Amino acid sequence: MSDLQHIKYSITNGVARLFFNRPPVNVLNIAMMKEINSVLEPLVKDNSVKLLLITGEGNAFCAGVDVGEHSPDKVSGMISSFHGMFRLLESLEIPVVVSVNGSALGGGMEVALAGDIVIASNQAKFGQPEIKLGFFPPIAAVLLQRHMDWGRAFEICVTGRTYGAAEMKEFGLVGRVVEPDKLQVETDAVVAELAQNSIPVMKLAKKTLKAVWGRPFEGALGEAEGNFLNKLMKLADVQEGIRSFAEKRRPEWKNS
Repeated sequence: MSDLQHIKYSITNGVARLFFNRPPVNVLNIAMMKEINSVLEPLVKDNSVKLLLITGEGNAFCAGVDVGEHSPDKVSGMISSFHGMFRLLESLEIPVVVSVNGSALGGGMEVALAGDIVIASNQAKFGQPEIKLGFFPPIAAVLLQRHMDWGRAFEICVTGRTYGAAEMKEFGLVGRVVEPDKLQVETDAVVAELAQNSIPVMKLAKKTLKAVWGRPFEGALGEAEGNFLNKLMKLADVQEGIRSFAEKRRPEWKNS
């Protein structure tokens, strides 16, 4: 997509790759967010894509949203584009892998919070520094609870502290921390592992996890059981998986 100025985007072998590309530190502005939304919108409806990978170009992941676009004359448009981005990410049924190669601050950390699997360089930095400029982060306020307890979420929002990748792994946001020169290899390995799976089965697994997360056991199990029996077992890929196991071969997914 040659008309994109602030991001790089491609779909290869069923893997969508989105790179933030606004040097030097990939700060989000309205124009950049509109570009992101322009590729996420069709992705939500694209049944041929297996997963989305998000990362940053250069030495930074994303250092947040342009402070200049928080001015009274721009803030409404900025929030519309910014929150629209997260509504689209939330609508994605496929796995979202986030590879954090540098600073993930403010809106950058919020993108990581929207991921399903987060891999980070041990040099990466995380934080929600908005409080130091007189703001609070609405997206973080909503998404932090998916990854950590109240005390840590509250601390992140009201202190504006910066945290290392190891701390974010301890908190629950980051799943894997690697040396900077191993980040690409680790990310590629995770992407390749996910890409071997059936698209509709991964989608249903994600849908079920989201539906039951945090719910009491009996109601959650009832929902998961219903999805298993009434949806999963009707997929052609389930039968292919059973056949491939019996025939001692790799499954050939129909993605249906």
